[in-house]
Amino acid sequence: MEHDSATPTTAFSEPIVMDDRTDASVDRPPKLALGLPLQLALLVGGATLIGILVALLLWNDLGPGPIDAFVVGIHSHTGLSISGAIWITFGLVNLVAWVIGRRPGIGTLLAPIVAGFVIEVVLSLLDNFDPPNLIATRIALQIVAIGVVGIGVGAMVASRLGAGPPELLAGALSDRTGVSESITRMGFEVSCLLAAMLLGGPIGFGTILVAALIGPAVGRGCRIVDTALAAAFGRKIDGGAHARPRPPEPADSSGADIALVCVSCA
Repeated sequence: MEHDSATPTTAFSEPIVMDDRTDASVDRPPKLALGLPLQLALLVGGATLIGILVALLLWNDLGPGPIDAFVVGIHSHTGLSISGAIWITFGLVNLVAWVIGRRPGIGTLLAPIVAGFVIEVVLSLLDNFDPPNLIATRIALQIVAIGVVGIGVGAMVASRLGAGPPELLAGALSDRTGVSESITRMGFEVSCLLAAMLLGGPIGFGTILVAALIGPAVGRGCRIVDTALAAAFGRKIDGGAHARPRPPEPADSSGADIALVCVSCA
């Protein structure tokens, strides 16, 4: 069954993020026949970039996306490291999605591990500095960070190694309930937001910025990455041209395509 595209609202959405096969709103070149080493490089590179930017959003102290705020709330109340809270949270999300019908791909499992580690390391470095004093500077930094997160998500989507944990769960819930995947994803985000509020997570004006801008940022990031891949590898693959467009494939989150982040990731 074809499922609706869902706009991620966190940095982990992306890695983090949506299945590129179902994002009809993004006009992309035909897929290239990427080899596994390049796919893994895109996945790890995208997750690393997302991890750096999520750490920057947390350090900027304006508020990250709902899922990231929830993870910080878990960290504050349990004493777990940020990376540990990320791994447990997304591990449970993957487990629930698998139990109700969607199997995680390699990207679904690997991206949160890489991003969690990077967030931990970068935050430890940024904690030696204070965020900018001027609110205008912090808002500008937030907007730039969200934009660059979109490129990280685009790299993870291009790797096509499995749906992101939030997208996996949203798709599984949609399959079980018959409700649109965009609605189930929204319900997941709202649940994380409410839980973050109860746990005292860092919700603020920046959370609104993430929610408003991450969708367009991901769309633009996917186009940038796809265009770069076509320019760099299009003439070296399949006899010097883009791979022919594939016929429609059945929706499957077993690892054929990736969504990120992402982390939501935002």
